[in-house]
Amino acid sequence: MLVVSRGVNDSLLIELSNDTDPTLTISDLFAKGPIEVKLLAVTKKRFKIGIIAPTELFIRRLDGGLPRLVEDPLGQLECLLPTESQE
Repeated sequence: MLVVSRGVNDSLLIELSNDTDPTLTISDLFAKGPIEVKLLAVTKKRFKIGIIAPTELFIRRLDGGLPRLVEDPLGQLECLLPTESQE
């Protein structure tokens, strides 16, 4: 599970990874299951969500309008990004 901390007006982009076959159908993409988004924690200014997605996708977070790749290089989508207290 990928865990990200977000604030008001922060965004996440979910896209096909660069090495994914562009002719992949939606049925093929979701053959292993759906994308799961789980709300893990909420504070006054931030929220933490967990995302489980097919390895053919990568997830970018937008910080100040600049995308940041948060895909696990092994394709497992398991990493922890800095939370508010760590940033």
